[in-house]
Amino acid sequence: MGYRHLLAAISLGIIFQSCGGDAPGKDQSSQEQDSLAIREQFKESEVLDAEKAIESMVTEPGLKIELVAAEPLVIAPVAMTFDNKGRMWVVEMTGYMPDTTGNGEEALDGKIVILEDTNRDGRMDKRTVFMDSLVLPRSICLIDDGILIAEPPRLWFAKIKDDKPVNKVLVDDKYAEGGNVEHQPNGLLRAMDNWIYNAKSDKRYRRSGTKWLIEHTHFRGQWGITQDNFGRLFYNNNSENILGDYFSPGLGAENKHQQRVAGYDEKIIRDNRTYPLRANTGVNRGYLPETLNDSLRLVNFTAACGPLIYRSSFLGSQYSNNGFVAEPSANLIKRNIIGDSGVAVKGRQAYSGKEFVASTDERFRPVNLYTGTDGAMY
Repeated sequence: MGYRHLLAAISLGIIFQSCGGDAPGKDQSSQEQDSLAIREQFKESEVLDAEKAIESMVTEPGLKIELVAAEPLVIAPVAMTFDNKGRMWVVEMTGYMPDTTGNGEEALDGKIVILEDTNRDGRMDKRTVFMDSLVLPRSICLIDDGILIAEPPRLWFAKIKDDKPVNKVLVDDKYAEGGNVEHQPNGLLRAMDNWIYNAKSDKRYRRSGTKWLIEHTHFRGQWGITQDNFGRLFYNNNSENILGDYFSPGLGAENKHQQRVAGYDEKIIRDNRTYPLRANTGVNRGYLPETLNDSLRLVNFTAACGPLIYRSSFLGSQYSNNGFVAEPSANLIKRNIIGDSGVAVKGRQAYSGKEFVASTDERFRPVNLYTGTDGAMY
């Protein structure tokens, strides 16, 4: 079976149309079909080229999905960030699951690459390998004159000179110990308090001169972490839409004997319903009868990840401060409306019966979401 990897951006179309984004939209699901007929229909899933893959995606009227990069320019991207030149620094986890049993995952084939648009046509055309020979790299964070790199079980810092790593030093030899790939720390989010926070971890990091400070804080999430305009952190696990904090991230973490702090790890969005465009024949916990409906479509999140609080107005003011969540096993991106309710943070799904982005392509498997330097969503 072939695989295709691509990076896409969601931006405003040339002609902006009012889309009534907060109102329930048209039901994207088709009529229920016999499950045996569905299995026959999807027993072989066509490998689409990048352009056709983009065409298979549906989003809001007035928004446009554009191709930014595809293989061979980028392979197996799982995380990224932008530098002050607008270039994309991408983590390539090419060693993940070479086969169904994970044989060969220890191969030294992970990379950190820099993607650049040299002719300014909106599509990346230059690839520079910044660091290679990594084992399952999972997160990066550009900071000051260097970059943090999470390569379990270690966290590294390397200075950057002429797009090459120099003076690579060990920050934490126990950044990610044990556990499956999907259950190891990740994120490396530089928050407004100048600490770097992680999902699936209770550690935070901060650079002080030539030293790195490591402190224990609240344990948060599973895969992906984000912040709003007040510096509050949001995250999730594979079954829950968005979790988050009501207060600044460091508060209430000083007493190690206090097991539970109100206002942290709260259910921001309680509705976990999903609305895929297609039958989902490869989902987490698919063996449970309540996981799929009669049309073999995912009912509720089982692989929620990569949350993003969208803090730009480029897509339109109605999307600002919304919470977006990737669901790779259902080939979609969820949109949520989030706001304050007294001291609490509450929210709801933006739509019923449809998604912000959904695809009929089985290989549309988003795992992380980002806001670019141009305000588009990647």
